[in-house]
Amino acid sequence: MKYVAIDCGKYKTKACAFDSETGSYRRTTFRTRMSEGSFEDDMLEKGTIVVRVDGGDVYKVGPGAKNEAELETSKKSEIHRICTMSAIAMMVEENTKNVKAVIGIPYQLAQDPEKRLEYKDFIIPDKEHTVEIKTSSDGPVRKVTFSFSKRLVYPESIGVLYEYPIELGDITGIIDIGNLNTNCTYCMNYQPQQESSFTDEMGGKILISGLAQQLSSELGARVDDNLVASTLLKDESKRFLMSKNNDKTVEERSRAVINEYLMEHTLNIKRKLDAKHWPTSFMNICMIGGTTKILKPEIRNVFGDVFIPEEPEFVNVAGFLRKMCADDNIDVKKETVEKADKKQKVS
Repeated sequence: MKYVAIDCGKYKTKACAFDSETGSYRRTTFRTRMSEGSFEDDMLEKGTIVVRVDGGDVYKVGPGAKNEAELETSKKSEIHRICTMSAIAMMVEENTKNVKAVIGIPYQLAQDPEKRLEYKDFIIPDKEHTVEIKTSSDGPVRKVTFSFSKRLVYPESIGVLYEYPIELGDITGIIDIGNLNTNCTYCMNYQPQQESSFTDEMGGKILISGLAQQLSSELGARVDDNLVASTLLKDESKRFLMSKNNDKTVEERSRAVINEYLMEHTLNIKRKLDAKHWPTSFMNICMIGGTTKILKPEIRNVFGDVFIPEEPEFVNVAGFLRKMCADDNIDVKKETVEKADKKQKVS
């Protein structure tokens, strides 16, 4: 059995897989971008692949592609289907019959059986698939054929519960700050509570676009999303804009605007939780998602002692895989550690 978990987000697609026969574990991540492609392309950008799914159009996928996912809560779109199928093809061998796969969907959509099943049948249809894939400019075009033995859909965010079960027991609030959405999942004894969980459009893309507009207005000069994104990825002490003539006024004003905007964004998340009557002063709070790394100082300031995993953007899909395997009485972490130990002893 090949177990594959895929988290196809608005910004990045993450996937990991475990082979129950060999005990091997692998993972991948790439930008959720897509545009017209060609297998003859000999200048593929780093991390970019070319794929054709089930005899359809040929696409370039990854950072070198032109089009990003639409900013809408639903993921029932061609870009999410192609990126998901590409990730699976990267995780399995040329002819794999027994693939047990899991994908994620926003919690509120997961509670609607009709929408959940429609999403599953669109993204990972229950049939044999053939994916042609090229992962480097001078590499070969692999033809990967696979079929599913089981297809699952999990609510986004719950993966962290299974990746860190000891740290997150009893009453836990999971705040997953993605590229578009912030999924807020209230859990009791590892079970999401539907009436207290919600999804809001307070993700990183919204944050960056709004901050770019604010900086442009305050500084009287054009500031775009790329400049803001690169600035926010720097250490907290370097979160400011530097003008070409080293104008300290620009540096100080931009730093103040950035810090104020990030704090207000974090406070707004807290207000949403308060409106849902979350007992944040008494519950475990876990922050995940790629945007969490940007907001770490503000999160600590607003929420105090919270749990932020080492890889907040990857923990969800890793937990998906762990839960799926655990349902078949397989401990992925134990299996991979034992395999690593055996390799070390042999070498």
